[in-house]
Amino acid sequence: MPEDSPTLIGHLLDVQGAVFLADIIEEEEGVTPKVTIGDEDIVVGRLGSYVCVEQGSLRVIAMVTRMTEREKIPATLFGATEAAEDLVPIAVRTMQLVPVGYLDQEGIFERGITQYPTTGAEVHVVASPNLRVMFSRFQEKGYEVGSVSSNTAMRVCLDPSPLFGRHCAILGQTGAGKSWTVASLLQKAVSLMPRAHVILLDLHGEYRNAFAGNCAQVVNAVSLEMPYRLMTYAGLCDLLIDRSELSAHNQTAFFRDTLNTLRVAEGERLGLPRTTVDTPVYFSLDELRTAILDENQRMVPGARNQPIKGPMHGDFDRFLMRLDSRMNDVRYDFLLSPRLRETPPLWSNSYVTS
Repeated sequence: MPEDSPTLIGHLLDVQGAVFLADIIEEEEGVTPKVTIGDEDIVVGRLGSYVCVEQGSLRVIAMVTRMTEREKIPATLFGATEAAEDLVPIAVRTMQLVPVGYLDQEGIFERGITQYPTTGAEVHVVASPNLRVMFSRFQEKGYEVGSVSSNTAMRVCLDPSPLFGRHCAILGQTGAGKSWTVASLLQKAVSLMPRAHVILLDLHGEYRNAFAGNCAQVVNAVSLEMPYRLMTYAGLCDLLIDRSELSAHNQTAFFRDTLNTLRVAEGERLGLPRTTVDTPVYFSLDELRTAILDENQRMVPGARNQPIKGPMHGDFDRFLMRLDSRMNDVRYDFLLSPRLRETPPLWSNSYVTS
């Protein structure tokens, strides 16, 4: 490497929105370049390592995601007589870089890219002490989750607030340690934030031993109940009505009127000052089904007093089939057939409505 800039390892040759390409400066062909900073020997271009792209006051932090090699014909000196076919090609290594953020004026890392460098910008290797300073804002939180795979001495810390405030995924093959990672993240989160409320849906019963003691309350899924009466009108429609059907409009309109009638009647029984179609009060699914079945089979007087089919006759055939299917499916028992909360509750007049 050039003596006047020991951390310089290459220059950008291609800049895109999500990826940069950079050629590596090599002192000796065929030898993997290394940079020595203090007591640390850094192999240039190692996957997962970080580099800093510098151009003026702009400093972009990027991660090495790919390393390739291509042949290049060396340039001939002016006036040289060698033929092109006599020149020996040399190997040129190229790094693919993914920008992850930038350094502010204080040298603290910020996520995202606001300005992009241009081709020719310098690419510098980043030593571990500099990485610790860059990521010090995250280390202050104390939420340590592991180490950098390319540098095990470098600990990885996250900010738990945005981590648990957004969606994230842990992916890997069978046996790669996904469950262990989830358990470790939650154990450290509970230890760091004892007042946090964390719900873990353990479908296979593999996390129970990871949260022994008083740090977690285990609820058996068999005893879990979420009575249908707590659902809003829109939620019940999504559960019972197929909006792609031609009669979906009639179904939703009559279903709303029937549900509203049942809930208002219950609200009057409880003495509530106001009840709407979304008020989470008890209503009977059997009464709901009977009212819809009657409307589905209703006959009205026609010409010469001969009975004819009503305006909604047959519109609820698929609705009733879907409702019966849900009620007979044991997987919906926690919702449609609660055992502990199967009767109308005797709430007081102080019940707060939505």
